[in-house]
Amino acid sequence: LRPLHGPLSALRLYHTVPIPILNVSSPSTSSPSRLLKIVKSEEDFKRLPETGHLKYKPDKLYELSANLTVFTSPEKEGLTRLSKFPKLPHSSYHIDPSTSSLSLLSILLGQYSYKPYAEPSPPITFSLSSPPPLSLSPLLTSIYASKTLINSPPNLLNPTTFTAITSTLLPGPWKEIVGPELSLKFKATSAVGSASLHQPRILKYRHVGEGPLFTIIGKSVTFDSGGLSLKPR
Repeated sequence: LRPLHGPLSALRLYHTVPIPILNVSSPSTSSPSRLLKIVKSEEDFKRLPETGHLKYKPDKLYELSANLTVFTSPEKEGLTRLSKFPKLPHSSYHIDPSTSSLSLLSILLGQYSYKPYAEPSPPITFSLSSPPPLSLSPLLTSIYASKTLINSPPNLLNPTTFTAITSTLLPGPWKEIVGPELSLKFKATSAVGSASLHQPRILKYRHVGEGPLFTIIGKSVTFDSGGLSLKPR
């Protein structure tokens, strides 16, 4: 991997992962798009006139015609199904109105790919007959960003670039504890990270709003594994 330096390199890396575009519209004859449908049973699959003598297989993508793509998902919906949906060929798709919110999230998550050195590809466009849940967009963006941060190697992701990316994902009053202040207040973090070319740091974000006061503490490891690969599960 060729090295990239500075926060802008990591920001470019983050933005090369195309997040699918969602439009709210009805299928148009002037701009034809494939109908994307999730079939829950073998019986429903056989009822489709386009299936003919095709053999039914679960968790399989069928391009039945130029206007119809079907994915077979026979089990009940649940979190275990979110990783099952495959990456679609680049096209425009109209999602069947009967598709649930969870299945919609599964479709969109299946389009993620991590190719930091490839030319940015245009995102796949999906159209919906009705607006998606308000929580879908921030949830999708957060999962895509988390996947990219996890996949990024340490020559691309370090404390400096992580700080730059974090500030774009969650703009607000960040406090960065680094240098002498870090070595004074967080001796272990400072000692472990001192072997890196990039200074270790701790980021603090405070959001003031209604509701109870609570604190979330997270560890973002970009240099030291913390023994994760050495300890038994």
